[in-house]
Amino acid sequence: MARYALIFLAVIMLAVPAMGQQAEPLAELRLDRRTVSPAGAMIRSFVLPGWGQLSLGGEFNRRGAMHLGVEATLITSYLWLHYNAGSLENNMYAHVKRYAGIDISSRSRSFQLAVAAHNSLAAYNDFQERSRQWNEILENVPQNQWMWQSEQNRFDYQDIRNRVDRSRQQLPAIATLMVANRIISGVHAFMSARRMSASIPEVSLSLPYYGDAKSVLATVSFRF
Repeated sequence: MARYALIFLAVIMLAVPAMGQQAEPLAELRLDRRTVSPAGAMIRSFVLPGWGQLSLGGEFNRRGAMHLGVEATLITSYLWLHYNAGSLENNMYAHVKRYAGIDISSRSRSFQLAVAAHNSLAAYNDFQERSRQWNEILENVPQNQWMWQSEQNRFDYQDIRNRVDRSRQQLPAIATLMVANRIISGVHAFMSARRMSASIPEVSLSLPYYGDAKSVLATVSFRF
């Protein structure tokens, strides 16, 4: 008993000199897993699909890589289709100028379709007259004149034009998929970050000292 009394007395003697003095932090250690706010994760995935999941790390890396891979594929497809359509369109204009003798690069779509459907301006106007579509008749001036060298040349033009249209028609669909990929990735990142923040405990350790540091008090707190 005397030994325990001496130990208790020693503790009191160490603590008394620090009583009444302001506590100052000696050190603080904070331990927690890497966390990202749900809103932050969602915004990241809206900017770049998969970024939100990758910022969470761990089990979400695979999902993030998947969204990122889909985005890369869609962007590559969009750029390729856009380039291919432009290249085909240039070839189409050159083909028409060479075999029909007219530049249609700056003409309206309706005029370009007329060139595709008829061998010449005279044939086109004759068709409109027989159909009694008087308002569709084109003025017989040099800039409206065309004459295909052969039916096959005109069919080739139609084929190239169809390929251009198909390529351009796919661009909005790919853009829609890119938006959908962002929305899906953003919602998933938001939900994942919220579940993570709700399940991760926060552990903090603080070591304040009092006055001349003759006594030390350690405080450990947990938040779940």
